[in-house]
Amino acid sequence: MSETRILGIRHHGPGSARSLVQTLPTFRPEVLLIEAPAGVESLFPLVNDPDLKPPVAILAYVTDEPRQAAFYPFAEFSPEWNAIKYGLQAGIPIRAIDLPASVSLARDESGDGEEEDEIGVARSGDGLDDPMAMIAVAAGYSDGELWWDHTFEQRWSHEDPFEAVAELMTALRGIGFRHHHLAKQKNDDGNPEPDLANPSSRDVTREAHMRLAIREATTEFDRVAVVCGAWHVPALGAQVKVSEDKALLKDMPKVKVSATWVPWTYERLAFASGYPAGVISPAYYEILWRSDPEAIARNWLIQAARLLRGEDLPASTASVIEAVRLSETLACVRGLPSPGLSELADAVKAVFTHGDVAPLRLIERRLIIGEKLGEIPPDTPSIPIQADLAAQQRRLRLKPEALERTLDLDLRNETDLARSKLLHRLNLLEIEWGLAQPVSGKLGTFHELWSLQWRPEFAISVVIASRWGATVEAAAAQRAIDLAAEFEGLGELAGLARAVLTAGLPDALEPVLDRLRDEAAISTSAGDLLDTLPPLGWIVRYGDVRGTDTGLVRQVFDSIFTRGCISLPQACVSLDDGAAAAMAGRLDASDGIVALLEDADHVGLWRETLAQVADLAGAHGLVTGRAARLLFDAGAMPADEIAARLSQAASPGAVPAETAAWIEGLLGKSGALLLHEERLWTILDAWIMSLREETFLEILPLLRRTFSVFPPAERRQLGERAKGSGRSNLVDEEIDEERATRPLPLLRLILGLEEPL
Repeated sequence: MSETRILGIRHHGPGSARSLVQTLPTFRPEVLLIEAPAGVESLFPLVNDPDLKPPVAILAYVTDEPRQAAFYPFAEFSPEWNAIKYGLQAGIPIRAIDLPASVSLARDESGDGEEEDEIGVARSGDGLDDPMAMIAVAAGYSDGELWWDHTFEQRWSHEDPFEAVAELMTALRGIGFRHHHLAKQKNDDGNPEPDLANPSSRDVTREAHMRLAIREATTEFDRVAVVCGAWHVPALGAQVKVSEDKALLKDMPKVKVSATWVPWTYERLAFASGYPAGVISPAYYEILWRSDPEAIARNWLIQAARLLRGEDLPASTASVIEAVRLSETLACVRGLPSPGLSELADAVKAVFTHGDVAPLRLIERRLIIGEKLGEIPPDTPSIPIQADLAAQQRRLRLKPEALERTLDLDLRNETDLARSKLLHRLNLLEIEWGLAQPVSGKLGTFHELWSLQWRPEFAISVVIASRWGATVEAAAAQRAIDLAAEFEGLGELAGLARAVLTAGLPDALEPVLDRLRDEAAISTSAGDLLDTLPPLGWIVRYGDVRGTDTGLVRQVFDSIFTRGCISLPQACVSLDDGAAAAMAGRLDASDGIVALLEDADHVGLWRETLAQVADLAGAHGLVTGRAARLLFDAGAMPADEIAARLSQAASPGAVPAETAAWIEGLLGKSGALLLHEERLWTILDAWIMSLREETFLEILPLLRRTFSVFPPAERRQLGERAKGSGRSNLVDEEIDEERATRPLPLLRLILGLEEPL
């Protein structure tokens, strides 16, 4: 007669895994059934490959729509992972019995309202009490997580716990069903009673599929072992008619699915990441899995001390000994069999950090959650673009890591240039493994600074990118061409052209520039034309650093630059404050790129255009003032003329708000002009002193905004100059001493000079 053992475990629970590896050799099953999506069994043999290093996950995705995907993670302490290893070593069949991914990915379960927690207990979204928490409170624990952890995960007993787990879950499901039933009666009075054997629509079909798989196995083998989430144990052992299970699974929609192994991280294995079956402390669970019971506190605290010393924080050997003793004492006082994570964290806070919580955040990230990233073998089944990316990562020595790190590239080096191109190509494919950072202290032309951090979800992005090509280069090029067809703004197209150049995609550059040229030919917006100049000018100036022929880009730049200069003066008329600020920014950016290219024809045409803008009647003062300042900085407008224009703008008949706007445009982001040009200071000083009080208060926010962006040193010098001019004496005469003394009592209280009442 067939004997079946249903072994209920906690997903990613080290204690559950330890009990499992003790029980399976004793039971000696002839077949092993695992709660994993049916159809992925072909991936199980790779678990024996030493190059497959957890944490890893099975990625299942809809072949024609890779964005529709699901991950099934494993850690070295996951019970399912160890069950698969046992089955492979014992040479017995291993079957995945959960609902196939082809079915689950075809179903729309977004309205389910239920998730499974890390123990496998279904938690509904209707606010019902948690049965596990009720058991924990009855046992004297603050929450279900802590109780389960101490009862099952931190146990080293050789006794078989699975009968007790089955009995517990049978009771818990009964409690959960009764709450669910009462809520249904209250909310849906008059409706038929719910089927108390099935707590959720998602569990109904999953458990039906698993029961059918178990029945099939029992007809072929005498000893069957089933490894599943503890929550499912009562349902899988229930007596349900085969016809009822088959009816539940009849005519379910299916999609074509592909699957492979991908690296995973402890961060994504943690419950805090949003993974319903995650655990709170993956890194701590790894130590719990690897260590002897007497060594857990010691090993974890030694790692904490090393981590703190690595950050130049004191953590001596004597402190480790003291912290171990304190954690054991805390466990005893709290009635626990051994120190848990809470006791260890309290010991670190008391002994190592002396109450400072900041270092605890580092310990939480490294030693509680962890930053470990798994690895997969080179011959793992994959699509061509995945294999190409993996080959480039190996060739360029760019190993994916969960820990964020900085990469400094010198583009004069062939390997660094290839790394830069790869990262830029991946960004075009929306795989932001690397984020470009500002370069400081080095020649930006030849250096790039990147922040690298690999995330597991990039595996899906790589699969999605396969729609554009079989290699990273081909996919990025086609993606750029497709984006060029979608973009309509000239600024977007110019930015795309720069991205294509930095990614080293010559096959895509010409189609992108053709699209840019076509859009520029019909554009009547001077602002849009000017927006294209900085990225195109950058390509013209620095394209040779990457070995790119920029002749075609130069032609497009020249055409757009000429049209932009012709249409600019008219575009500066009748602007509101927001549009004027945007146009002033465009003037700054375009002026910078003209200076960068050092082309005599460009410089001449640009200065003529700025002169026209500076002389415009009816234009916004911010724009005309900025044009005058740019001409002054270029030596094309003398200081006397600037003074004359300021005097005209600040004449008695001028509107004060317009004068303030012109001054803001003139000064820009630096007050150096006022410090070095005495005549400008005198004119501005006289204008301010001539204003009536109500007018001054009206334009004060504009003036404050202008001066607030100056560097601190300039503001200090301007203040000292104003003080030296004698204006401070006028202010002193108007001080109201009675009002000035009112805040003094409150200030004394704030500064601790007086005790509060």
